[in-house]
Amino acid sequence: MKDNEVDTFSPAQKIEQDWRKVFSQLCYEVFYKNPEGAKLLALLENKYFRSPVANPSREPSWAYFNEGQNEMIRSFTMGIQAHLSLSAASAKAQKDLSEAAPSIGRKRKPTIRPIR
Repeated sequence: MKDNEVDTFSPAQKIEQDWRKVFSQLCYEVFYKNPEGAKLLALLENKYFRSPVANPSREPSWAYFNEGQNEMIRSFTMGIQAHLSLSAASAKAQKDLSEAAPSIGRKRKPTIRPIR
C-alpha cells in the first residue's frame, strides 16, 4: 500500500474484524486468564483434540463430527494467540511512541535550581 492510499474495508469486513477482536478477547479472558477456563480448555484438548479423528469401528460421518469439535478447540486457541499478539503489538507501539516523543502527554517537573 502506498503512502497516499487509504485502507478501506467493506462493512462486512469491518463487522468480521470487530467480531474476531471480541472473540479473541473473550477466549483470552475465559480460557487463558481464568484458571478454571484453562483447565476446561486442557480437558477439551485431551478428550477431543488429542484423540483419533476416526476409528474403524465407527461410521464415516463420525470423523466429520469429531473434526468439528477439533475446529472449536483450534478456534479458542487461535483466539488466545491472536489476542496475545495484538496486545504485544499494541504495547510495543505504545512503548515506541513514548520513546519517540517522551514529552507528549507528560507534564514536566519544574526544575529547582539553588539560589546563588
